[in-house]
Amino acid sequence: LKTSIDFASGSQKEGAKNFQYLINLAQKYGKDLQSLAGAYSSFTAASKLSGIALNQSNNIFESAVKASTALGKSNEDTQGILLAFSQIVSKGTVQAEELRGQIGERLPGAFNLAAKAMGVTTKELNKMLEQGQVISADFLPKFAKELDNAFGEGAEKKMFSLTAALGRFTTAWDRFLESPGIAKVVQREIGIWTGYINKLRELTTDEATLNEEKQAQTLLNIKENAKNEVDIAKKKYNEINKANASSRAVAQMLLNKDKESYEALLNRVKFFNLEVDKRTLENVNARREVLQGIIDEANLRDKLAQKIIPKTVDQLKKEYEAKVKLLGIQQKIAELQIQLQTEAGFERDIALVRNAEKFGKMRLDLDLDYGKQGVE
Repeated sequence: LKTSIDFASGSQKEGAKNFQYLINLAQKYGKDLQSLAGAYSSFTAASKLSGIALNQSNNIFESAVKASTALGKSNEDTQGILLAFSQIVSKGTVQAEELRGQIGERLPGAFNLAAKAMGVTTKELNKMLEQGQVISADFLPKFAKELDNAFGEGAEKKMFSLTAALGRFTTAWDRFLESPGIAKVVQREIGIWTGYINKLRELTTDEATLNEEKQAQTLLNIKENAKNEVDIAKKKYNEINKANASSRAVAQMLLNKDKESYEALLNRVKFFNLEVDKRTLENVNARREVLQGIIDEANLRDKLAQKIIPKTVDQLKKEYEAKVKLLGIQQKIAELQIQLQTEAGFERDIALVRNAEKFGKMRLDLDLDYGKQGVE
């Protein structure tokens, strides 16, 4: 967060002041510091390039935040309003798109306030916008003043709402995590608790569901691995083709380049039979043989790649299909095992019930016998 604000402010010293101003603003109006910071850096940088002083741009920015707070707008809506302000100042002139669309949709009555700020009717403002006569640097300070007049009192009431309280909590949490040491501790604790929660879920989820999840994850892993292997094979094929094409093209170019001089040398040897030309011809032939060898080797690699790489890709696809098929068989076996275990459990339960009934009957017979003996 600080880095972008330092850049927009022009120095770390000014950036520190502006960052503190932004923290105070977020706390005051109950807004998320992180979402405000991105919008602030963009707006401040654009305002600076447009010749708007920092104090003035801060006032404009705060007016927009204040209006958003008064209407109970979310952080997302606030970002949308502030983005529109940044676009207005960046373009140099006000466009109907930002004023009627991005701002007007989030701040009801914004267009009427804009007309009031410029001292014209809405009809006249429309015409001015069409002709590009509304200058951003002139419009924004006036518009900000009208926003303050319209929403200032409402913002004070909303500053203590639940939404504002949640915004302050989010800002406090973000600042808490700014310290590298704190962030490291929190990250570790979250990792530990994540492990506990996952383990607790495993203990409280039935075996059939867990098996289905494991099978699905295994299937995804197989699919992803197969895709990666196929992509690697295709990439290797493309690299071979590219390397072959490059070496073949260079070799062919060199052969073509000295074709005329080579033919002239052949003619001199044929007609004059000079030793110097003969030795030169031997060297040239040796070089041409090397170049031709490069071309032949590249052609051979092409043929091998065309045979091997597609075959590799096909093999990988077949392996993937076989693994998926095997996984399906394993899943059916697992389902059958669960079914058999369930049936065995039912049979065991039935046997226990029958044994209990038999035992109960025996106890009843014994009780009757003892009762008879007592009577006698």
